[in-house]
Amino acid sequence: MNLKKLFLVWGTLSCLFFLQSAKSEASGNIIKVEAENYTSLQGNVTVRGDGEPIATGYNNEKIKSVILSGASSGKFLDFSSPKEDYTSNDAWKGTLSVSDNATWKIDIPKAGFYKVTFTYNNPGTRWNSKRNVRDERNCRVLLNGDKSNLASDAGWVGWMIFSVSGYADGVTNGAVQNETSVGGNTKWNKNYMNVYIPAGKQDLTLAIEAPPGQGVYDGPNLDYIELEYIGDQYISEKNIPTIAKKFNHPGLYYTMQTLETMKKNKDQAGSVWEKGYKQLLESELSSASYTRPNDTKNYDSVTGTMFWKIVERGPYNNPDNGSSPFSKDGLAAHYNALRWYLTGDVNNAKKTIELLNGWASTLEDVKNNDARLIVAISAPAYINAAELMKHVYNSDPRISEKDKWSKKDMEQFDSFVRKLHNLLAVYYPQANGNWDALITVANMSMAVYLDDKNMFNEALRQFSRGDVVPGKLSMGALPNYVYTTGESQESNRDQIHASMGLEGLSLSSKIAYNQGLDLFKMYDHRLLKGAIYSLKYNFLKESVPSETFISDKARGAVKKPVFDILANYYRKNGSAITSVDFKLLTDGATALREGAVDEVKNPCGFINAMLFTDEAGQGGLGK
Repeated sequence: MNLKKLFLVWGTLSCLFFLQSAKSEASGNIIKVEAENYTSLQGNVTVRGDGEPIATGYNNEKIKSVILSGASSGKFLDFSSPKEDYTSNDAWKGTLSVSDNATWKIDIPKAGFYKVTFTYNNPGTRWNSKRNVRDERNCRVLLNGDKSNLASDAGWVGWMIFSVSGYADGVTNGAVQNETSVGGNTKWNKNYMNVYIPAGKQDLTLAIEAPPGQGVYDGPNLDYIELEYIGDQYISEKNIPTIAKKFNHPGLYYTMQTLETMKKNKDQAGSVWEKGYKQLLESELSSASYTRPNDTKNYDSVTGTMFWKIVERGPYNNPDNGSSPFSKDGLAAHYNALRWYLTGDVNNAKKTIELLNGWASTLEDVKNNDARLIVAISAPAYINAAELMKHVYNSDPRISEKDKWSKKDMEQFDSFVRKLHNLLAVYYPQANGNWDALITVANMSMAVYLDDKNMFNEALRQFSRGDVVPGKLSMGALPNYVYTTGESQESNRDQIHASMGLEGLSLSSKIAYNQGLDLFKMYDHRLLKGAIYSLKYNFLKESVPSETFISDKARGAVKKPVFDILANYYRKNGSAITSVDFKLLTDGATALREGAVDEVKNPCGFINAMLFTDEAGQGGLGK
């Protein structure tokens, strides 16, 4: 046998051994794939060995290279090279496309949910003016993707953010994560996502690509990938909660009982209701004379009104064609509806109806990258307002027929809601988890308003398992977004996005609770664990355990209604929480109301507290 044939046989046997080895490891619940054992490689991706210098920066930077060691098999993949040509806003001028990628062939013993863990190094060398303090290195993860067009949605299961890896000992305990403390580090780090994978041989691809509106400075150094079967960690099909009875109305963020409590206590000195009522009255958004400036940003030249026919929102709100007015008007509709209920001024109700009718009769579509996100964030405000008008205002015997929300207008609004739901019906499992967590809130709200049990039950499935979209698994579901430790899927990204995910899960739980279903206790009170974890890190500034190297970006800036919602629930369900955690919840809720703002930057902390506190109670909830 000549040398060429010998190498060919050896290579074939090695490949077969690898596939068989992966398969046998899978029987033990975990498949381990060394990064260098790829089946195909494209672009600027290089196999490196322990001790080999890795380029990380340029001549004007302190850290120009690092030397890695301790790779699992002594080798690893270096994805791409640092990019120097950045614009003034810290985005790279070029296009980091999916042309830099690697694919591995993996033999999956049985179909189901898998935890896919990436062990990597990101030395973090560009800080502040050069990039951002997380130096995120984003990659698209694909399962059996279209190799001729990896940028398509075919096989795309989500983003993997290879944030700066660092030293968990000391840095998480109050120290600032910067170039001095973690820049140029040489430790291996982990990040993971949960994915549905069919049985048999599958192609797993990792391709460098920045999400829209972002730049990627460099790719990660990848040591190995592990796939662990976790299907037995989810509730079974038969245990997914469903609703069978009629819906309660109003029944989204609050019930009739909550409204009555607000009205009864709104003048109680020093109470959360008095503070919330005062903040509501002071908000321009609750005024019956509320109107938007007639300028190019707020005025649609197509319709000739301040209601837009086509709303467009791009990444980071760029472009913003009608999306800001859409958000602002939703809040104004809701706040005017609340003000009508609390003061009895029919002019506030008329303003609410004007805004609901204006958008329902005008809007045709919402477009661009953030279309689903802006609808997910803003739709619940419109629908809370509509619930109040339809089920409380229209039933008030003091309201004349001519002043009520007409049947014709309500039918038009129903069509508007279904139009918005069309954008959200398939959720967005490929995005980071906060998207689907917020989309679930919107879909639950729409379902209640429309009395659509199928839509509501689908949202319950999304919350409980995240597998509404066939063949996909969303990180925005409770068991995927909040880990058993309390850390969340976006904890290593930044604290604002992590809090958005917790907010979505909390609001969904509140809506379900107002419909007679208790999601707060699911997965051994997993949502509570997420809230306590966030409060310890952001509010108490304590060290917390982190599987993924938690980010200190926006640490302490988490001011969401999560904690008021959970504190109110656990005050009534005290046996499920320790006194220490309950005190942390209530102390955090009280402190974080100050300075909280809504989507359009108006103060809302006490308004939220008023909405989510349905009776006086212990622990300062009513104060």
